[in-house]
Amino acid sequence: MNFQYDFFVAIAPITALAVIGLISYAQIRFPSRETRSLTWLMLSVSGWLIFNTIALAAPSVGATLLFAKITYIFIALTAVAWFTFSLRYAGQERWLEPRPILLLLVIPIIIILLAWTNDSHRLIWQEMEFIPKGKMLAASVPKYGLFFWVLVAYSYLMVFGGTEIGRASCRERV
Repeated sequence: MNFQYDFFVAIAPITALAVIGLISYAQIRFPSRETRSLTWLMLSVSGWLIFNTIALAAPSVGATLLFAKITYIFIALTAVAWFTFSLRYAGQERWLEPRPILLLLVIPIIIILLAWTNDSHRLIWQEMEFIPKGKMLAASVPKYGLFFWVLVAYSYLMVFGGTEIGRASCRERV
């Protein structure tokens, strides 16, 4: 009955460790700016995976909520990490200066702060339920707040933008 949760909790840490191991190997074997950017992307995805797993395996509502908030740090940063990796891969170095990067981080920082203070305004999660799944506690969000949707839109913009940058760069190389 709880197979999907048990499977996720078992496989997610193994996957995260494998990704961290591969990226460590890549850093040693293929040191470059692109590899460093890929490393930040993979660490962000791994952090999302690890803390989401811990949130699911947490024994109490308070612990589950704490780890869900920590997970939001990685959720908010992953799309920007993808976008900056795409810029680096495409050789668009002028966009990787501190000022443009700081501008890209404004919305993720706002989202992270709102996730940590959600209890006072409900702008990320308007409602959250905690559902027992065997020995685990799954967080379910039946109703999201406005800034959750801002994060969704911003993340899609970063992912599609990064994908287009990478695609254009590949066309130029062919």
